[in-house]
Amino acid sequence: MNDKIKSIAESLLGRPLTPKDGLGRSEIETLEKSLGIDLPAPLHDFHLIVGKLDIFISSFEIFVEPY
Repeated sequence: MNDKIKSIAESLLGRPLTPKDGLGRSEIETLEKSLGIDLPAPLHDFHLIVGKLDIFISSFEIFVEPY
């Protein structure tokens, strides 16, 4: 799943992704602990890869900020 998300995102952005484009694992873990759930794997991967890019978070579907 990670490769597919990464490939689509890079194609849409016209540039390679960087680690700064996604949320850190610790940020996601903190979110999961505060919610008392584990995010589904595809949503976890999505936030890990592009979770800080507004174009993906609020363009077509609106994602609630996980923090």
